[in-house]
Amino acid sequence: MKKLITLALAAFAVSASALETVNISSERILAPAQPAFAAAAPSYAATATDLDGTYMVEIAKLGTSGIVEENAGMMTVSVLDNQVIINDFIYEGVSFTGTYDAFNETVTFPIGQECVTPDGSRVTMYEYDWVTKSQKPVVLHYDAPSKTLYYEYRSDGQYIDSAIRLAVPEDPLKSIYAQIYLVYAYYTNSIMAYRQLNASAGEYSDPKYVPINVYRDSSEPTAFYVDNFLGRGFLNPVMFVTDAEYSVAYVTNQVMATENGVMYYLWDFDTTWGQASSTTVGFQGQRQDNGDWQFSGGLVGILNEEGKEPLTANDIYAAPNLIVPFDPFNASVSSVGVSDENAPVEFFNLQGVRVANPENGLYIRRQGKNVQKIYVK
Repeated sequence: MKKLITLALAAFAVSASALETVNISSERILAPAQPAFAAAAPSYAATATDLDGTYMVEIAKLGTSGIVEENAGMMTVSVLDNQVIINDFIYEGVSFTGTYDAFNETVTFPIGQECVTPDGSRVTMYEYDWVTKSQKPVVLHYDAPSKTLYYEYRSDGQYIDSAIRLAVPEDPLKSIYAQIYLVYAYYTNSIMAYRQLNASAGEYSDPKYVPINVYRDSSEPTAFYVDNFLGRGFLNPVMFVTDAEYSVAYVTNQVMATENGVMYYLWDFDTTWGQASSTTVGFQGQRQDNGDWQFSGGLVGILNEEGKEPLTANDIYAAPNLIVPFDPFNASVSSVGVSDENAPVEFFNLQGVRVANPENGLYIRRQGKNVQKIYVK
């Protein structure tokens, strides 16, 4: 199994220190023309153990002006036999256990489960059906190719018929979250760091860290793919072509976004003149002591096909680098590394900054693929 590099957990931590409840709306709302997210249909059989790992969660919930999208942080999935346990599901400390159905590739969470959040609040979860006016088990679907767990509302073509509720057990009409219509949990196995240009100030930000998923496709043995490259999302992977002789990886003619009919590409910048020079962008690779590979770039931007106008004013990035949790130059090796017991112990604060000697506060402790939150007095 790929090692989990979870510096990103700190950056996406969600506080549960002051749990608040909201009254759940009893009104159905109009269904959007199409879901806010999209997933491909499964193409091969997956077992429950394939779900194990850490996921970045995005949701669409009821807001004051309709459905709004939101980053709900990170959750972990652990598997015991055919039981799937989700931890920190949408809200920190919320944990439920479901059963995996390999034939339908779904995880079903029965009604009546309760969990206790770190602040002592009790929470239950169910799906509300407006057609039958009843509570139902929550069913998450699993898209094996993209390793995505997702929930999509049902509709009659006009109105939304279903939603997830994280409710107070003694009062199912009160929730710790507004009604949730879409949930997309994207598997992550590594991190990417970069500095972003603040165009108005003319300076670069402190390093930013985002969770990414790095993987191979058997049809392209000399390539690897990165989801959420530069924090652009998990639905449009960036493909790197590798060159083992020089330990480099290249991105060529990579479309990053399309806006108003204009395609925006990843461009390499001439560091001497500060101008976009090519849509072939090279990253130098270096093997780490634990078997991972770190790939580092120079100055890149997301600009139109002429290399002149950025997608947004701040779409210029300095020193992007990413961790690849396998040897990208050896197609027969899926992962290389030391055991968790022998891996170095690292600490990060909740802003994602490495801390040498943590004291007086909440930190993320990482050793190999084992990550936990600790409080240091």
